[in-house]
Amino acid sequence: MLVSASVHPEYVQVLKTYLANLGVEITYIPLEAGTTSINSLKSLVSDQVLGVIVQSPNFYGCVEDLEALGVVAKSKGAMFIVSTPETLSLAVLPSPGECGADIATGEGQSFGVPQSFGGPFVGLFTSKMEYVRQMPGRLCGETIDAQGRRSYTLTLSTREQHIRRDKATSNICTNQNLMALWATVWLTMMGKENFHELAIQNLSKTEYAKEKLAATGKAKLRYANQSTFNEFVVDLKVSAQEFFQKAAALGVAPGVALSRFDEKDTTGLLVCVTEKKTRDDIDHLAQILRELA
Repeated sequence: MLVSASVHPEYVQVLKTYLANLGVEITYIPLEAGTTSINSLKSLVSDQVLGVIVQSPNFYGCVEDLEALGVVAKSKGAMFIVSTPETLSLAVLPSPGECGADIATGEGQSFGVPQSFGGPFVGLFTSKMEYVRQMPGRLCGETIDAQGRRSYTLTLSTREQHIRRDKATSNICTNQNLMALWATVWLTMMGKENFHELAIQNLSKTEYAKEKLAATGKAKLRYANQSTFNEFVVDLKVSAQEFFQKAAALGVAPGVALSRFDEKDTTGLLVCVTEKKTRDDIDHLAQILRELA
């Protein structure tokens, strides 16, 4: 299994847990300027590769060239698997399916679902129809009732544990369904135009934050030439963890020190900006950086 080095480290830990006893070896695809190296993927992919996993926007906030990566993955018959950690990005970016993904996963927590100290969230999972019977989770299909009215029902239930028992491909509890309903109501109320506007706000505020932080002279954009969504990395002149602690003492969480995931990465700070942050919030962060870093 080829996994991009830009996939979230915690996602990779989960993947390792599931693959530990299956005899599947994980090989990492190196990065080039913050995104998955297409040339490296070309040299690594072969008919012995089960699948290629990438994340976009990736762990560093950079937008991957999914279409190009998918073409390379499929040139040797590997499955192309895409993770979208912030699904709001799909309001302005092509979907994984449009880019040739065989399997796509995502997170819908930002669709009106509270963080709740870590969950439950809204896991999203989809695949091409040829793989649908191997999908986990309950599937709801559209049909009509006895009066010809549109209705919905559980479908392909022969995959599930209450029918197939030990042969089931799906074994799932139902409490996250409440979160899915919550997200559905939120999306319905938001509507297509407002959903797109929300994504544009995320983009514009992130770009504003990049400009303000770089202008302080205390931070340098690590991947200045890459398109990003929500998140971006800056390199500080001081320890990112020390700056975080100083800022936190003032009631500001400036980002995530990347040393949490790589002890050698002492200056990297992963900053996230969403529609919930105002221009004043961003200006305040820039001022704190100017004073403390």
